[in-house]
Amino acid sequence: MEDSVLSRLKYVTRLKLSKIFNRSFLPPIEVLFTLTNRCNLRCIMCNFHNFPMDIADELSTKNVTSMIAQIADLRIKNVVLSGGEPLLREDLFEIIHYAFSLGIDTTLLTNGTIMNEAIINKINSSGLNSICLSIDGLEEKHDYIRGEGAFKKSMYFIKMVSERCPSVSLNITTTIMDCNLEDIPRLLQLWEKMKIKIKVSFQPVIPDNTDWNNKEKTDILWVPEQRILLLDKIMDEVIAFKKKNNMIVNDFRFISLIKDYFRKDLDKTKRKVSCYEGFKRFTITAGGRLWICGTEMKLSIVKYGLSKCWNSSEIRKKRKEMLRCKRPCLQVCSFE
Repeated sequence: MEDSVLSRLKYVTRLKLSKIFNRSFLPPIEVLFTLTNRCNLRCIMCNFHNFPMDIADELSTKNVTSMIAQIADLRIKNVVLSGGEPLLREDLFEIIHYAFSLGIDTTLLTNGTIMNEAIINKINSSGLNSICLSIDGLEEKHDYIRGEGAFKKSMYFIKMVSERCPSVSLNITTTIMDCNLEDIPRLLQLWEKMKIKIKVSFQPVIPDNTDWNNKEKTDILWVPEQRILLLDKIMDEVIAFKKKNNMIVNDFRFISLIKDYFRKDLDKTKRKVSCYEGFKRFTITAGGRLWICGTEMKLSIVKYGLSKCWNSSEIRKKRKEMLRCKRPCLQVCSFE
């Protein structure tokens, strides 16, 4: 226990020093690797379909595995493989197995609508550590958000993985927005009733998931003022559920901050939010560039290498800009 506390203290100290001096004093916790912009769904809160990319323009298997090797060289231990929908890439499990051979833990981020016997077999033989799957409501609401038939397909995916992939941890993420508020407590009841081994996390919708800097935009997804008290009630229900069930990953503080987020009051709250995007984690785009907090960097990783891009003046400039941010997004970089 003492060693664990000391290790944690060292980590937090280095992380805070990284932020103070705008330098990376420790490896990021994880890399989010966008393998493709292609997707088989058109979810109402996602703008990726506005930025189509031909298969020919995606990173080759060789380039992806080269970047995975460079991630290992930077002593980064966790990679989240995302899209679009990463299961649309035929080389996905080859990439996962390569990461596994380098000692990297991999998480597959998927909408869970593509499942068959071959995929189950590949999951079990690839070395995949975990799957993070999106469920945003019960059937009617989830299908409204993600497309007709999506809920049944995703629930079948959950059933197959939970029953037949015992070494793979299963995580469910729900995006909180106005249209699914009433379904959030019902989802928790569903997961509890199913008695499967899962972890659940919540994140509030962002106005534009392709441009996190666009924070003034609000639309039908945003919880309006007249429903804020309902949001408060539901977040209190989530907190109450968490107190009796360790299924929920988000900490109590984060769940409470969601109330301030939709009021656009995070800059005024006494519960200060510490964002470590660009220190704790970064994203590699499907085109092979670093993407941090809503901005794609100009330097190509294929051309210059990951280390040079990660330590570039371009990255330091973006981090400096982030330090002045008054409106945190409450995405995964804020979870701790």
